Amino acid sequence: MMKQIVILIQLILFPVSIFCRPKKDLPVIFSVYTGNWQGIGHNAAAWLQTKPAFFENQAESDNKVSIRSLWDKDSLYFFFDVKDEELRAFQKEKDHPLLYRDDMVEILIDALNDKNECWTTDDLVYHINLFGQKKDDKGTKDCLSDPAWDGEAGFAVYLSGTLNDSTDIDQGYQVEIAIPWQELNVYPETGKKIGINFANGDNDGNGRQLFDWSGAWPLRTPSKFGTLILKMQEDPWNGFGKDSVISPLDGYINRFHYYKSTSLEKKPLIVSIHQWSADYTNFRNSMAEQARAQNWNYIFPDARGANNHPKACGSDYVIADIDQAITWAVKNLPVDTSGIYIVGASGGGYHALCHFMKSTYPVKAYSVWVPITDLNSWYHESLGRKSKYAQDIEKCICSDCPTFNKEKAEARSPLYWQTPKEKTASTQLHIYTGIHDGYTGAVPISHSIRFYNKIASDLGAGENELISPDETIWMLTTRTAPHFSGLKIGERDVLFFKSTGNLSLEIFEGGHEILVDHVIERLIVNNPPP
Repeated sequence: MMKQIVILIQLILFPVSIFCRPKKDLPVIFSVYTGNWQGIGHNAAAWLQTKPAFFENQAESDNKVSIRSLWDKDSLYFFFDVKDEELRAFQKEKDHPLLYRDDMVEILIDALNDKNECWTTDDLVYHINLFGQKKDDKGTKDCLSDPAWDGEAGFAVYLSGTLNDSTDIDQGYQVEIAIPWQELNVYPETGKKIGINFANGDNDGNGRQLFDWSGAWPLRTPSKFGTLILKMQEDPWNGFGKDSVISPLDGYINRFHYYKSTSLEKKPLIVSIHQWSADYTNFRNSMAEQARAQNWNYIFPDARGANNHPKACGSDYVIADIDQAITWAVKNLPVDTSGIYIVGASGGGYHALCHFMKSTYPVKAYSVWVPITDLNSWYHESLGRKSKYAQDIEKCICSDCPTFNKEKAEARSPLYWQTPKEKTASTQLHIYTGIHDGYTGAVPISHSIRFYNKIASDLGAGENELISPDETIWMLTTRTAPHFSGLKIGERDVLFFKSTGNLSLEIFEGGHEILVDHVIERLIVNNPPP
C-alpha cells in the first residue's frame, strides 16, 4: 500500500516529468513499389533503388540502423541493416518471452494509421532475433496484446560476424522481412499511409539496450508512430538512353543505359561497371549523374548482371560484353577515343581490373575503388563473416563441386593473371580503398595492396615503390597509416599513397565506398586535357 501511495503522489506532483516528452515532428519513410520481387534474399538491386531511413541512440547503444522498404500487390517489405560490433542472441524458441532481450529488430505497425493511444486490432508487432526466431503479437479490442496471434511474415537474417563470440569485432547483421497485405487487412495503393515504428535491441552484455525510430514510449503507442507512405518508383534513369547489343559469343542481350554528350566537340567516355550483386538498372553509385553534369559521354553495361553464375565473375563473357559496350558507344556517341575511362567499385572494381588485365581495348585510365582481387581469399573472408558472397563465389566457379575449388577461384582472380606490361605504358591504373574496409565493409584493404604490389613488382618497381609487409600489417591492424601522405580526396584525408609509373594506390579515410563526386575530378587531375 505504501508503494502505491508514493507512486500516486509522484503522479500528482510531477506529471510533466513523467508523461511529457519534447514535441517533435514524427518521421516519415517511403516504401517504393517493385514489380520484380524475387523472393527473400534475392533483391539486392531492388533495395539499392530505395532511400533508407536511419536511426541511432548513442545514449542507449553504439548500433547504427538503416531501414529500406518496398511494396507490391502481395506484401510490404523491409530491409534492416544494423551496424553492431558484438553479435549476441540466446533464444532459439519462437515467441520466447525473453527474445526481446537479444540482438534483434522490431517492427510495430498501426495498419489503419489512426494514431490512437490504444494497442488495438489493427496494430501488430514483430521481433526477430539473430537466430531467425520471431516473437509477435497483435492488439485486441480491449487494448491488450494477444501473444497467441501467429503472424505469417516471411523473413531471413544475414550475419556479418560471429554470434556470441566476444573475442572478435563483428560488422553487424541484416534482416529482410515480407509482411502480406492480407495480414494487415490493407489494400495497397499509391499514397496509402500506414503508422510505423522500428526498434533495435542491442545485447552487449550490459543489460537490455533498446531504442526506436520515432521516439515512442511505451513502444506500443501508435499515436507516437511515424508514417510509412506507399509510392511508385521514380525512374532515376530519366534523361538517359537505353539500348542493347547481342553478344556474338552466346546471343546474350547486353543491355545498358547511356548518356550522349550535347557538346559539338567530341567528349570523353565514362564506362561504369556495376557492383557485385547489381546490374545495369542500379542507379546508385553508377556515376550517371556525375558524367551528365560534366557533359561527358557515358555507358553502363549489364555485363552478365549479378555475380552468382558461371558466365559472370571475371569470365571472358564479361570482358567481351564491356568491350562490346565501348564499341557501341564509340560508334553512336561523340566520343573522344583518346579519353575512354573505366570506373568501378567493389564488384565493379573487380571487373574493371579484369578488363585491365585481359582486354586489348585502348583505355586512357581506370579508376578502381575498393576492388576484390582474389576470389579465393574473399571466399574464405566471406565464409568467416557468414556473408552470402561465399555462396555467390561457389555458384560462379563450380556449383556442383563437392568442395570449394581453390584453383578455379584463382583462375577468376586478376591477382593471379599475367600483367599486361606493354599496356601500362599508355594506360593509367588508379586504385582507391578506404582504410576501414574489411572492418566496416566487405573487402579488406589487403586486396588492393596485394594487387598494387603485384603490378608494381611485375613492372620492375624499386623497394621504396612497393608497400612493405610491415606497412601492410600496420594499416590492417591499426586502421591508420604508418606515415601521413598529406593529400586529400575532396574533404577526405588520403592516409597512404604509393605510385610507380602509371600505377597508383591511395588509401583514404573511409570504408567500402566510391567517392562518386570526386572520380571525374581525379581523372582530370591525372589526365589534363592537351
